[in-house]
Amino acid sequence: MVECEREIRRLQAEQLRLIATLDIDEWTAHDIGPALQLSPSNATDRVTWARVRRHPMAARTATTPTILGSVNDMTVNIPVDTAERSEAEALYDLFQAPAQAVRDALGVTQARMGGGIVNSTRTDESGFWSKALGFGFDEPVTAELMGEVCAFYRDAGTPKAVIQLAPTVIPEDWTEICAKQGITAGAKWVKVVAEVDAVADQAVETEGLEIEPLSPEDGPKWTSVMLEVFGMGDELTPVFVAITDREGWRSFTARLDGEIVTTGTMLVRGETGQCFSGATLPKARGRGGQTAMLAARAQAAREAGCRWLVTETGAEGPGEHNTSLRNMLRLGFEVLYERQNWVWTPKTA
Repeated sequence: MVECEREIRRLQAEQLRLIATLDIDEWTAHDIGPALQLSPSNATDRVTWARVRRHPMAARTATTPTILGSVNDMTVNIPVDTAERSEAEALYDLFQAPAQAVRDALGVTQARMGGGIVNSTRTDESGFWSKALGFGFDEPVTAELMGEVCAFYRDAGTPKAVIQLAPTVIPEDWTEICAKQGITAGAKWVKVVAEVDAVADQAVETEGLEIEPLSPEDGPKWTSVMLEVFGMGDELTPVFVAITDREGWRSFTARLDGEIVTTGTMLVRGETGQCFSGATLPKARGRGGQTAMLAARAQAAREAGCRWLVTETGAEGPGEHNTSLRNMLRLGFEVLYERQNWVWTPKTA
């Protein structure tokens, strides 16, 4: 009986490693069902199993995961407050980095309240860089707290801001709070996390790209690539240039024929490495740049003593395909939860 069980496990492990060589869109229920039964024994298998478990077909396969429990269980055991604070502190430090003259020109004002951070970038009409997040852990999210946040934005002359709350901290009277403060639902993001070792141990191949740490002298060009890809104005250049040699930040670049074509940065804070600003010029896409940059940051995070990687990207709606998210899942990241963005504008408050 023992030998039989061992043989079953061996065959399941082979199945898991086989589908790891396939594109995620090529997986079938025949691939996924047996793989879900496996109890991964090493980092590589754990990464692949996590990808299998997050596949939409996993919930529909006839083979249920009797060994490892529900397909909704997470293998990355990061506390929600740790994941949220990682993002919040990265945003806060990003706008602490530039000189005061730059902050004044951008209309940057910041505050800490209720255990979270509030950042206003008055000149940013999109509202992307005016965010309030990290709430609900030191104290609950209340009507009074949200009133203070919105008052901060009104006083700062902010044209638009985004409030980001983990789904576990949204209060029962949130609908009433939104109606009173002029807050409406915006786009949905997903909080994506990974164990540092699981990503750092991955062998990542690229096509013609050279991955390297960013040198400060390349900061302006690196920033221009990132802003171009995201469609943002060059007035933010001094903000990102300022973090290229700032303590705690680790930035990387990928070059194609000597030209910077891919960007990525990370703030190391405690046990987390907060990854963002991953961008690739259109002419360099499909070469493995984003995946390689994530792996490089994972290796840097491990050297810094981090346990988890944290990042965010857009949620996939029906019929949508987020390439960045798919790349992350292939590399071993998991979706911790989907998070609604809440948009505040003064004209409706």
